[in-house]
Amino acid sequence: GPDGAASFTIGVPAQAPLGIDVFVQAAETGAQPGVSPTDSTRVLGVYAGDYDVVDQASLDALQDQAEITGSLSLRIAPGVVQLPWLQAVGQDLDLPTGATTTVFSAPALTHIGRSFSVFLATSLSAVSLPALTSVTDVHVTGASALAWLDLSALDSITDGVAIQTSPNVVWSAPLLATIGTTLDVRNLGSLSLPALQSVGGSVNVQNDTQVDLPVLDSVGGPFSVQGAGASTLAAPSLRTIGGNLSCNLTHLSTLALPALTDVQAITIGSNALLTQLDFGSLQSAVGATVSANPQLPDCVIEAELGAFLTVGSCQNNLADACTPYPGGCL
Repeated sequence: GPDGAASFTIGVPAQAPLGIDVFVQAAETGAQPGVSPTDSTRVLGVYAGDYDVVDQASLDALQDQAEITGSLSLRIAPGVVQLPWLQAVGQDLDLPTGATTTVFSAPALTHIGRSFSVFLATSLSAVSLPALTSVTDVHVTGASALAWLDLSALDSITDGVAIQTSPNVVWSAPLLATIGTTLDVRNLGSLSLPALQSVGGSVNVQNDTQVDLPVLDSVGGPFSVQGAGASTLAAPSLRTIGGNLSCNLTHLSTLALPALTDVQAITIGSNALLTQLDFGSLQSAVGATVSANPQLPDCVIEAELGAFLTVGSCQNNLADACTPYPGGCL
């Protein structure tokens, strides 16, 4: 093979599809989904070291690599980039500032040794990594045109997730069960993590329209929900939060954590549409501050959080028959 690369042969059944999704194929001149080449074997390489895509020639040479032992950076790779044979990247895979890729697809990629990152790749509209099961952390920020993010095979992330995109993105990771450190998601149209059970550090949900965490059991650090874009939060199984819970400046109508038993402190403020709370299982909290929620009745606050309020910690909500009450809602 080329300098720095070793070669081996992989068998591919004739006419076998490569698995490149319909979204990617549609991005190429409206072509209909097709199948892989008909050859029964293909010689693939293992490239030793880091690989930078800086022109069309380096992108073309990458097509015959099954593994990059170092990092892979798509610096100059305009348009649709498909890497159907790539199976592993030993260190980082990134689309850095200024990358002109519009669609990135690597349907056979199962392993990234360290980070997958996208930073200010403003032309990028779709990422398809449907076979990826192993990665240390995921960072996607400033990808303002992104509409499709497929990381559907991930079952755990060693460190953290930070995704900040646009309301066009609907992100679902149906197999993701654990996140080692932080979950920080901002400006998504929808976030669905139906298998997520634990986050070792903090959770920050900001301006995400719909958030569905149906089996999340524990969060090791703070849990923050904020921003006018937030309208639905479902975490019915969440039992413990290692830090503070804060819900501020959202458009949630209901804040329901019916299984929550332990949290450091609770702050609920300036939520214009909030009318309902559910903290029916709460046993331990340092205190609660509930203020400036114009549609949240004081009687609801008293019923759900009265034991954790102090004088002055509950004010400027919707006054009703429970104003004032011994818990201090004024």
